[in-house]
Amino acid sequence: MTGVELEVRPRKGRTKGYLNRIRAEGFVPGVVYGKQLDGVGVEFEGRALEAILKRHGRNTILNMRIQSNGKKPRKYTVLIKDVQYHLMKNDIQHVDFQQISLKDEISTVVNLHLVGEAPGVAVGGNLSQPLRQLEISCLATAIPDSIEVDVSGLDIGHSIHVSDLRVPEGVKVLNEPQALVVSVTAPRRAEAGEAAETPEAAPADEEKQVNE
Repeated sequence: MTGVELEVRPRKGRTKGYLNRIRAEGFVPGVVYGKQLDGVGVEFEGRALEAILKRHGRNTILNMRIQSNGKKPRKYTVLIKDVQYHLMKNDIQHVDFQQISLKDEISTVVNLHLVGEAPGVAVGGNLSQPLRQLEISCLATAIPDSIEVDVSGLDIGHSIHVSDLRVPEGVKVLNEPQALVVSVTAPRRAEAGEAAETPEAAPADEEKQVNE
């Protein structure tokens, strides 16, 4: 995984009015955290990051250049830590970046991607995937784009757990080994026949009058 360039500039304001103004201009506010950085505010073109996410994914290494008027740009190696989107427009509203070292292992999450067709589904079974992301630890250069989960051997009643997954060399899985990833269960069947009718109760015998 190679680094992708991202040009940013120092953020000049923090007020709601300022943030709304730069968003209207196509810029996105962000914060960079790390050993050498104590929550540095930045801003950058939203389209630039959207293109990176679309082409390379969220776990790509970014070579961030913080431009400053009249000064030499500061360079940092970072990963995207969190992305906040607009609830209605789905535009990027804010991004947290994490400064990293290419020599140290980091913890992150990657998507689990199902491949193949489960035989159990072909005969009416229901496929369920309760775990869609895997927690891993590895060097930043070893982060996979995703982890493939082959379901081509899943019949009804079969399942795949974290311990069954194949991950690239150098990647450590942090999830519990017994955690369920995907399974195929039997379909729900309609109850056969109609419910048995409850027999009507016989009318109670009339009380007999006893003659004295």
